[in-house]
Amino acid sequence: MPAVGTPRQPSKYATSLWEQTQVLCRRSFINSTRTWGYFVSWILGLAMFLFYGTLYLGYVASNHRIFLKAPHH
Repeated sequence: MPAVGTPRQPSKYATSLWEQTQVLCRRSFINSTRTWGYFVSWILGLAMFLFYGTLYLGYVASNHRIFLKAPHH
């Protein structure tokens, strides 16, 4: 590790790894949002999340005894 105040060696890359990662993530997001399949998959995922979540919520409300601790003998 160089001492404090020592100039760093120039990199062989034009930009840092962080900047390259940001650009690639932005491009990937833009490409994926250009298709309707991306939005349809999010809508279906949200619908399934709500459906299964409400099923579990109803199960817990009607069978709350399952979640109580059993008495010790």
